[in-house]
Amino acid sequence: MELRRSGHVVRVAPGRSALSAVREWLPRLPYSCERPDSMLLCASRCRGSRLVLDL
Repeated sequence: MELRRSGHVVRVAPGRSALSAVREWLPRLPYSCERPDSMLLCASRCRGSRLVLDL
């Protein structure tokens, strides 16, 4: 996963969530995946080889 704004490339192991991998680099990243009205980071799967986020 590419975090475009910060310049990090984060590997997400099979079975691991994108959020947990990103929070290693950006521990203060706000998230609220449990709320139905959330517009924050909540990505479950990606078909391609790279997911690019503006973080």
